[in-house]
Amino acid sequence: MQDALSYTSGGFTTYGGAEPCFPIICNDKTPLVIPHLYDALLQLHNIQYGPLREVTWSDEDTGPVAGAKLFPDPPPEDREWPTGLWEMQDLLWVDAICINQAELEEKSVEVRVMGGIYTSAIIVLVWLGKPDEATEVAPRVVSQLPTVPKEIYKHLRAHDILEQDSYAKLGIPMITTDQWKVFMMLMGRRWFDRVSTMQEAMLARYMGVVCDPHEISWHDLVRSSGFIDKSTWSAPLSELPGVNEEDTSISRCQKGASPSMLSLGRESLIQGKGLFQGLDVLQSLEAMILLARPKQSADPRDKVYAILWFVHTSSPATDPGKKTGLKRIMVPDYTKSTQDVYLEAVALVLKGSGNLQILSSVEDVSCRTIEGLPSWVPNLSALQWPPALIPHFRSGHRYCPWRAAGDQRSG
Repeated sequence: MQDALSYTSGGFTTYGGAEPCFPIICNDKTPLVIPHLYDALLQLHNIQYGPLREVTWSDEDTGPVAGAKLFPDPPPEDREWPTGLWEMQDLLWVDAICINQAELEEKSVEVRVMGGIYTSAIIVLVWLGKPDEATEVAPRVVSQLPTVPKEIYKHLRAHDILEQDSYAKLGIPMITTDQWKVFMMLMGRRWFDRVSTMQEAMLARYMGVVCDPHEISWHDLVRSSGFIDKSTWSAPLSELPGVNEEDTSISRCQKGASPSMLSLGRESLIQGKGLFQGLDVLQSLEAMILLARPKQSADPRDKVYAILWFVHTSSPATDPGKKTGLKRIMVPDYTKSTQDVYLEAVALVLKGSGNLQILSSVEDVSCRTIEGLPSWVPNLSALQWPPALIPHFRSGHRYCPWRAAGDQRSG
């Protein structure tokens, strides 16, 4: 059995753009990994075995080379595990190491079973990134908010956030404006905004979160973000300097990327309800495409490929024919171009949904950055502007917030 690692391909506030440049030792080989992955492996090693020791080996061509031995000599059998929130396995699955990213056919095959990898992992370890001004204070806030009873959320008034007496009633120490800000900075890290995070977090048996040097309870993150999602304090928090920008926790909650929203999706899958109750497989594909669009991905094709597992598991069990048909027709294939992938997905929705709703998702011409993409196919790698006037999905039914004719009806 093994654990699996979940991390961003860029920094904790930026996404993508990093090149593999750090060597590691793995199975007597020295593959190169990106800096963010190297930092994650380093910290996980410290948790598992203690600090790395530097080693030196000889190379006939270049002479002595300094490096770090990722896996030290086997520990004694009576070794005590570190006192953390979880017990790590000795095997760790990492996509960038276990999948040859340069071999597109291999990558296509592995991505098709990616959901099964995270479902079968003992623990999905989340690496939020290296320390900053938020990592010392934010974990304390994360541990305090879950103790607030949920039934109190609706009784909180926006201005109570500044009153010390309010915190006494909640049974927690007062959280200052600066402490709230660093908490929101933590919740605004890019891991929460990845399209792959939906798959990794919702399918995991157990989540372990590391924000160097802290281990954070996933349950506490879920309850803390739920506090932000559901209480009236979200309004004053969104007005804090530096918090009301696009890359903050507030906008992540609105996109369904907060831990509390991810947890709701996970519970729905565990209960066998799927993410979209009452929708058939093609309606689920359309809903997932719209849900994944504002999220981040290093490869724009993952806006489609990373959601297919949910589409397959969200379709009703009473209609296995459609489920099998979608798996046969729409499978990850990284030999295809981005425009071909988007065209295939949208055409599949149009042919099977019986309506033209997805055409309302086409963005302004200024956002058409993919050469060769047909004008009627949305560029899923770009945010849509202006927003589409299309119905939303609520409890398996379409909800339309507007009526073109108002209260009038045609005769």
